[in-house]
Amino acid sequence: MSATSREPVSSAITGTNNPTRHVNISLPNFTVHFRSPDINNQDKLGRYGFDYPRDEDFYPIEKINGQYQTVAKNVVALQDSYWQEVTGNYLKEFGYIPAWLYMFPNTTNDIFAGGSNMHAEGIALNLQIHENYNQGLDYNTTLLLSASDDKIVVSPTVIPVSDFQGTRKVFDIDKRSNMKKQRVQHTLNPAYAQKTKVVIKLKPNTVLTKHARINIHVDVKGQKILVGMLMVHKNNITYKSELVLVKVRSNANSPIFPSPSGDVEYYLKRRFFNQALIRAEVVLETKFDLVELSKTHQEVRSFLGQYDEKNYVGMSATDFILNGIKNLYEKYGDKQPKDDRGKVIKLDDSNNKRTFVFITDFDIGYNGLASYDNSSGKFKFGNYIIIFKPAKKRNDTLAHELGHSFGLFHVFESIDANKFQFHQGYSNKVMDYLQRKDGSENKYIRRLFMRHEWYIMQKDQSVVKAFYYKGN
Repeated sequence: MSATSREPVSSAITGTNNPTRHVNISLPNFTVHFRSPDINNQDKLGRYGFDYPRDEDFYPIEKINGQYQTVAKNVVALQDSYWQEVTGNYLKEFGYIPAWLYMFPNTTNDIFAGGSNMHAEGIALNLQIHENYNQGLDYNTTLLLSASDDKIVVSPTVIPVSDFQGTRKVFDIDKRSNMKKQRVQHTLNPAYAQKTKVVIKLKPNTVLTKHARINIHVDVKGQKILVGMLMVHKNNITYKSELVLVKVRSNANSPIFPSPSGDVEYYLKRRFFNQALIRAEVVLETKFDLVELSKTHQEVRSFLGQYDEKNYVGMSATDFILNGIKNLYEKYGDKQPKDDRGKVIKLDDSNNKRTFVFITDFDIGYNGLASYDNSSGKFKFGNYIIIFKPAKKRNDTLAHELGHSFGLFHVFESIDANKFQFHQGYSNKVMDYLQRKDGSENKYIRRLFMRHEWYIMQKDQSVVKAFYYKGN
């Protein structure tokens, strides 16, 4: 996000002959921001945790319900959230919003068993220069990049602004928006210039025990002026989630069990939950053949008959499937959940530390469902999810429903549990929908989790703190 224009300021210069001499310094009319080069890349997006301020969330760029609006509905709170846990907020007064990077440490097991080689080569990010009020850039300026922690290597450390020549892009923002009423400093008709790439890398066998920063300065008459920053999240705790994959056959005309798309564990571990330093691992796979069971069990036969006839006995189709799968699996399925003493327990028992994923050939007009419990009067997600036939090849649906199981709500839901709310179907967030309220398609790849969502998932009962680094 761009800063407002800055007035020239006075800076004291100390010298032997004139210790109190002052000179006027004209500050830069731009700020510099980190962005991911993978935003539109289906294969690469989600390789690391990256929560950044999307233009669409803060500026009225998207046409929603016939008028240009911000995708975020509570812009000020969202803006402030990016500054939480940041020490020193000089840039905040200029409307700047920092991005957050979260990556695994590259460590050997004897140093820290929670490490991974996933990010051993570092993370390559774009730089964007945001001009203030479309004033143009001084191409004689040089950007100076440095890390606040010597465990981090940033390359390059010097970038001439002239490298950004030829990349300038100007876009318009509807001036009739309500942005000023929301007290958000913003830029009309912003101009962006973009360059790839800056590589941020952790030194081998090092772990961040506190948040760090990549700072971007410019040198103005011997004074270093901060014009941009990236927050690098501490990574001294990594997490693990164990998944049980259950393939459910319910169609007598098909001898084939439904299967998810490709290598499920690869996508969940390296394109989705790795963003929150969660290793989502498929520890068991099993089959649940309702067709065969129906030959010897009236209860199963009745369930399939009611599904075929769309006779859901006074309940919604979603509750019928959720309850039916749960009850039948707990009676007839193998690989049942067990507590720490080896005793078989219910799927949604609080002692069940595994999440069960049912891949089905049912089709009730939904992509997936996550179990829940509202019996105590307080809503709580459970420990199993169901993927339906239309979405069995969509890994983003699988991650979306697992996100529910790990405690996340839809980003567009207006509920107390949601810290922020967005318009439905206008983002690349995992917990958004594939379609908008008017039925049109979400044009973005659903792949990213927000920082506050990292923390919610890490606290879920089926996500455990697997490794804790005790060094400095």
